[in-house]
Amino acid sequence: MILKFLGFFFSVLTAYSLIKTQSAFSKKTGILFTVFISKISWFSLIITCYYGLKTFSLTWFALGLIIPLIIVESTYRYIKNYLVSRIKDPLMMQRIKTTFEYLVILIIIKYVFF
Repeated sequence: MILKFLGFFFSVLTAYSLIKTQSAFSKKTGILFTVFISKISWFSLIITCYYGLKTFSLTWFALGLIIPLIIVESTYRYIKNYLVSRIKDPLMMQRIKTTFEYLVILIIIKYVFF
């Protein structure tokens, strides 16, 4: 039963972190990210929630849903605050973000076509 709960917990954690990642990208990259990753992540999150409701009690389901959401939200907030405090130049921040977006596009293209 513990392995089932851990699988549920990490499935919610993974799906929500991919959904949350979409908000960090620009509109062009966000569309590509939405088409290839975010739709699948939303579907995975919904299926995982259904599985959790059918398998566990309401208390364990709520814990398995709320704790990963809190972990992802706090991690993203910490990373954002860390990057803003470390990188003072807005132009440099924009360059890093653009480079990261192009890297994600290349990874998606490589995954789809190769």
